Formats: sequence, structure tokens, C-alpha cells
Amino acid sequence: KANQGAVDPLLQQIKKIEEEIIRVTNQLQSTEKAQIRAGQAIIGVSSDGLFGNNTREALAKWAEKFSKVGPILEIGTFGGKSAAFLAYGSRKNNQIVYTIDHHRGSEEHQLGEEYFDEENFDETLNRVNTIPLLQKNLEEVKEITNIIPIIGDANTISQSWQTRLGMLFIDGSHSFESANNDYENWKHLIEKHGALAFHDIYEDPSKGGQAPYKVFQKAIDDGFKIFDRVDTAVCLTY
Repeated sequence: KANQGAVDPLLQQIKKIEEEIIRVTNQLQSTEKAQIRAGQAIIGVSSDGLFGNNTREALAKWAEKFSKVGPILEIGTFGGKSAAFLAYGSRKNNQIVYTIDHHRGSEEHQLGEEYFDEENFDETLNRVNTIPLLQKNLEEVKEITNIIPIIGDANTISQSWQTRLGMLFIDGSHSFESANNDYENWKHLIEKHGALAFHDIYEDPSKGGQAPYKVFQKAIDDGFKIFDRVDTAVCLTY
């Protein structure tokens, strides 16, 4: 009986440890399942000709790294697919992705231009309207809940924006004036050890527009340094 009395508390302690192991295991499995669902959702929006597989993976990787510094802000939402990959990386640090767009389409998306898509033309408004496309794509990635779309002009919004950023991703209008405004109006909000990223960087004019490349060069002249490059996407730090 004396021995049994000594064993009972030990058995109770072992039982409590087993219960805690089960609780933690269930919690980890729940988190893992959420990650898997988010991954499956992100695969669902992966068919975008504007972003190759390597670029999408790079955006998620950069977002995961620099969202440790602060939130991510994207200029140029369009249909929200790049925002989804940024958010997928950022969610691992419980961080937010803000994405800004006026949703009237860039120059190349307008009627008669190279990338015009009649599905994005709103007959009632008589103009391009990409908000329905954004809504559709976000509906496909409901597991990813850390995207905050902002409808408006990035230049105007920058005037009252106060939140420091872990990463700024510029992928809006590709005219030099517009891309340069995005850079000049937002660069000071990047946190120390944060990142500045661009899309559509073409050194060769025969392969793509030069405006983003010229602004990228300007950032290099301002002291930013290349952290990583994948295809036409470049990530800088300073």
C-alpha cells in the first residue's frame, strides 16, 4: 500500500503530461491544417500570366522575411493575386498586407491597348473596373485573411499614411511619372532593415518598358542594394 501511494501521484503526473502532449499535438495539427488550406487556396490563384511560378514564390519568400520588420504595402493591386502571395508569406508572422489601387486599370489595360480585357470593362461606368476581379480572386483565397485592399490613389494616400513598412512592393502604372511618384512618395516609410521591391525590371528595352527599370536604377543611386532577384522581380534593402 505504501508503494501504491507513491506510485499514484506519479501516474497522475504522467497522465497530465500525456494530456498536454495531446493538446499541443492537436493545436499543431490545427495550425498545420490551416497552413495547408491556405497553400491550397494560393495554388488556386496561381494561373496568372503576369507572374511566373518563380516570381510568386519569391514574393512569398520576401514577404515572410521582411514582414518580421513590419507590414507589407503593395502599390498596384489589379486582381489581387500578387497580394495573395505576399499575404501567404506574411501570415507566418501574423502580419498585414495593404494593397492600393484605383482599380481603373493602368495605361496598358485601357480599351484598345495591349493588355485590355473586356471582362474588366464595366459597361455601366464606361471604363475599366477591376474591383469585381479582385473580389472574385479574394473569394478563392478565403483562408488568407490578412489582406487589406485600399481603393484610391496611392499619391493621395501617401500624404496621410503613418504606418512604417517592412516591405514596399511597387507594381502600379508603368509610366515613368507614375512609378517615380510611387517611389518618391513611399520610400521614406520603409522601416530600417526593410525592403523595396519592383516588378517588370527589364534592362533590354526590346523585352519590356523601361520606366520601372529607371526607377529601380534611381533607388540604387539612392543607396538601396540588391537583396535578391528572380526573373523580372527585384528586392532591395538599405
